[in-house]
Amino acid sequence: MSFRVNGGHELKGVVEEFLNYLDAPKTNHGKGLSSSLMLQIEEYGDLMVKAAIDRFGTEKSWQNRAGCYICVADYDSGFPGLVFRVGNPVPEKLFRYWFFSQEKALRTAFYKHTTSFESADDDLMHYGGAVRVPRQIIAPSGFPAHGDEAIALGMHVLIGNIAIKQARSIAAKSGNPYFDVLVKDIEESMGL
Repeated sequence: MSFRVNGGHELKGVVEEFLNYLDAPKTNHGKGLSSSLMLQIEEYGDLMVKAAIDRFGTEKSWQNRAGCYICVADYDSGFPGLVFRVGNPVPEKLFRYWFFSQEKALRTAFYKHTTSFESADDDLMHYGGAVRVPRQIIAPSGFPAHGDEAIALGMHVLIGNIAIKQARSIAAKSGNPYFDVLVKDIEESMGL
């Protein structure tokens, strides 16, 4: 099995390694993520998604978007350790969001990029929104790409993977209009 991506690069080895990973004993899934960390990640995902919908849900590009899938993946391989749904995505988009959350993580790891915007190409259905920092990749899918990225950055900060200053730098590089607004809303709601 082989896939071609930007510039004709092949993902054959990555896909084969991923398929082998899926065939491995189930105890290998979620490696490095304790059950308490998984619960914490899901809580932070829920917090960020709710805050994003509350703040941006009336904007045209956010209309009819009430949830997403979030993939938390291995930093080096991009293999999913946890994939979960937050909110209520429209049923006809469930598979799409589930698939693209994982595609973004795998692609970002494959290219060793910080964000999936670095290899985004709408013609190839390669979207932005994933953020890769040491320890993990967080890749939401269900909102405008910069919205997905803002949610991922917020989760990385809450988990402690990166400092807010680094998250702002990443958001600035992609021209993210949502991150700073979202952080201010969360800080105010938490009394910080």
